[in-house]
Amino acid sequence: MEIRSITTKVPEYSEAFIFGSVFSSPNPKDLDLLVIYDEHACPPQQAYANHNELCQLLCNAFNLPVHIIPLTRSEARHSRFIEYSKAVPLAMALRELTTGSTRPASPAREPDRYALNRERITK
Repeated sequence: MEIRSITTKVPEYSEAFIFGSVFSSPNPKDLDLLVIYDEHACPPQQAYANHNELCQLLCNAFNLPVHIIPLTRSEARHSRFIEYSKAVPLAMALRELTTGSTRPASPAREPDRYALNRERITK
C-alpha cells in the first residue's frame, strides 16, 4: 500500500492528525496519532479497536510504534489539543513526511494552514 493511500483507512466518522517528534527529530521514537471521532458513530470503548487498522498501516509504513490519542469531538473542542500540539491533518502530514519537506519553525508567523480543520471540529 502506498503511504499516502493510508488516509483512506480513516473511518468516515473520524479525522486523523499527526503531531510530535516525528516532525522535529531525525530519529523519532514513535509516531503520535491524534484521532478525533464522533462518539455517536463510535462508542468511546471501541475507539482503539476501530482505528487499529490505521495504526497498523502507519506502524508498517514508518517502522515506528504508533501512539494513538483518541478524542471525541467534544473532548477535542474543549481541550484544544490540535492547537496546543500543533497536530497536522493526516494527509498533509504524510505528504510532509514522505517528501522531506519541513514545517515552519514558528507557526505563529505564518498563516494558520490548519485553521479549517480546527474550525470544523469546534462547531
